[in-house]
Amino acid sequence: MKGLFNKKWLLISFIGLVLLASIIWYAVVPIRFEQVLPTNKTIEEIDFMEYIDGMNMSSYNNKFKQKNEIKSIIDVLKKTNYRRVIWHKKTDLTDKYLDFALLYKKEYHIFGLSEKGYLTVDEKTYKVTKQPQELFHELLKIMAIKKE
Repeated sequence: MKGLFNKKWLLISFIGLVLLASIIWYAVVPIRFEQVLPTNKTIEEIDFMEYIDGMNMSSYNNKFKQKNEIKSIIDVLKKTNYRRVIWHKKTDLTDKYLDFALLYKKEYHIFGLSEKGYLTVDEKTYKVTKQPQELFHELLKIMAIKKE
């Protein structure tokens, strides 16, 4: 009976360690932007909707439909890797934040990027692994140029 009890604990401990290692791997291992996208279909349009700076909001509604414009924006987003965030981090009211949408086959996916490096895609959240401020300002620059 005691040997059976030890085997059960050994099995339960092993399963627990495998689950813990899987959760840590899921949250820590960086992924590419292609894995962040909700689909691998061709992007038809990118719509920059707004820029939020603390309590101030600027609406843009800039639509990028040209393939070279879309490619340049996606290239900026591909410059870094992302980590999954298990618990969703809400954006501070003091954060700078960009809202934009990607259109695939008449289906919009909403993206939000904070200057601190949190990227939300629909309901999922990711953390930019390197140079989040640079990525944010590069996208903001593209959006501001289109507005002029």
